[in-house]
Amino acid sequence: MLKVSLATVTTVTLLTSAACTTVAEESVESTASVKGAISVADWPTLPLCTILRRAEVFFVTSTRTLVYCDGKAYRPLPLEGGDDGVSWLVKTRSASLEQCSAGGVVIDVGPDANADGVIDVTTSTVVCNGAQGPAGPAGRDGQPGANGADGQPGANGSGGANGLTSIVRQRAEPARPGCPHGGVRLETGVDTNRNGILDDAEVTASSVVCNGPSTFCGDGFVTDDEECDPAVPGERLCTPVCRWSRCGDGYLMLAANEQCEPAPHSSCTPICTVPRCGDGFVTPTLGEECDDGNMEAGDGCSMICRIER
Repeated sequence: MLKVSLATVTTVTLLTSAACTTVAEESVESTASVKGAISVADWPTLPLCTILRRAEVFFVTSTRTLVYCDGKAYRPLPLEGGDDGVSWLVKTRSASLEQCSAGGVVIDVGPDANADGVIDVTTSTVVCNGAQGPAGPAGRDGQPGANGADGQPGANGSGGANGLTSIVRQRAEPARPGCPHGGVRLETGVDTNRNGILDDAEVTASSVVCNGPSTFCGDGFVTDDEECDPAVPGERLCTPVCRWSRCGDGYLMLAANEQCEPAPHSSCTPICTVPRCGDGFVTPTLGEECDDGNMEAGDGCSMICRIER
């Protein structure tokens, strides 16, 4: 008959005379990385030995032996010595650095003849951790986290010192080649000595704006606001105000065959000729009552521009 009670560390009692093996629970001595439990199974039902089951101990019912997993395969735990009916203890402990440079587990097995909980003669098996493998490639960066909440506004800083003032200075530019009519020179800079004046040593940039040629009616040049210029050769019909001659403009232009100007002279026809009877214009200042444009009588207007009755 086989009685089993699973525990982290167990005491195994072999009773050959009674043909009975008992696995009873006892206190544990192990590290967190070692399961160290004795489970009961038969060879066909033993779980696959992997690194996850390293240092697990199993009691194999068909062969009545103890085996442990070294991370790759099951290895037997030797049970040498002891008498029938004597308890055997199985305990696990951490391996020293001298035993395993990368750490590991020591499985101690032996009889406890006086039942004091201490293994009398110990058979130890060392199961070492594998060496540290090379670091794997870095994983991909995760998604950026959400932005945190804005912090409280900080206190206002103290006021800064007053900045320096930029100044623009202008002065006359005399006539010279490239600027024949003179102009204005503009100079700029920073008032570093704070005297409110742009000193010569403070000038950092300057530019010149040249004057254009002086323009006036009669200067011999026709500008945008002029129709003509009397000083231009051939423009004899140009008035002194640079406009083409027109009857009634107040300028008597003989070159335009004008004899008079209606303004300011009232005794002048609308076509700028001296009024006369027969010119087609009634001129009251000359005593005309009519003017039919001819000097013939019998047509209603006499030859002296009187109405015929």
